[in-house]
Amino acid sequence: MGTFRFTYDDDNLKEIRVICKYEGEKDREDLLDTIKTFCIDSIPDDLQPTVSEINGEEGETGYLIECENTEKGEETLTHIFKYMYLVTKMAMIFKDEFSKGSGNLNVEDLDFSLLRPDIEKVEGMGYRELASLIGNIDKEGVDHVEN
Repeated sequence: MGTFRFTYDDDNLKEIRVICKYEGEKDREDLLDTIKTFCIDSIPDDLQPTVSEINGEEGETGYLIECENTEKGEETLTHIFKYMYLVTKMAMIFKDEFSKGSGNLNVEDLDFSLLRPDIEKVEGMGYRELASLIGNIDKEGVDHVEN
């Protein structure tokens, strides 16, 4: 697998970098698809960030998310962290179902009410609180968040 790292300026949240560190091409595709599908593509339209793919050092790639202003950047980062936390918790809750590997997993059969406490937990949190929360599940399956 790989890890995610976030870089941004706390005082000026116009640019957010999501860096994926990976071992092989399969990891790269999985990481980019996961973060794009669940966290970036779901950013509300009213925030209107500009998203572009970036390539860093060997074994690193990711996204640059440029926002109109710091306020929209803060909302965008909060959204990304919230969804990252929830997707991670979802993966932990349904680990057995996802790891069966049959390829016939019917998402409608999953009991998403199990995720309700986590959804309620993060509802009013800002990106700083969410970064700390993500850091706390580090040992359970998520790499750290850096700024």
